[in-house]
Amino acid sequence: QLIEGAKDCFDKYTPELVSRLELQSRQPALHFSALILDHDKAYEMMSMLIDAGANPFYKDSYQQTVMFYVAEKVFPRIIVGKEKCFDLLAGLGIHLDDPDNFGQTPIYYVARDNRLNILPKLLGKGTKLANF
Repeated sequence: QLIEGAKDCFDKYTPELVSRLELQSRQPALHFSALILDHDKAYEMMSMLIDAGANPFYKDSYQQTVMFYVAEKVFPRIIVGKEKCFDLLAGLGIHLDDPDNFGQTPIYYVARDNRLNILPKLLGKGTKLANF
């Protein structure tokens, strides 16, 4: 239902809706899509947003791309999943070693939050351990 409703909105309002930012955090819909608990729905929404013109390289007010949201364990007890989201973003060439406002890179958040499913993927894409 969520995905179908979003598709209808995108058909009507793209690109305005895809690019609109939440005012305080300056997060676009793509960043929020990474927070969807159902990993398959998160991937589907993320794919749909990117296809509709969302910029995966956009950085929010913390200078974090959507990859940071995929790397972090935002919700307690959720330490697996989002591999398909990671693969989608990495396939687009998103930068994995760019630091945020706190000087951290996605690998820091992966290690901090014990995201063992994402760690080998980051290392396989050439992420530098020196940035940890």
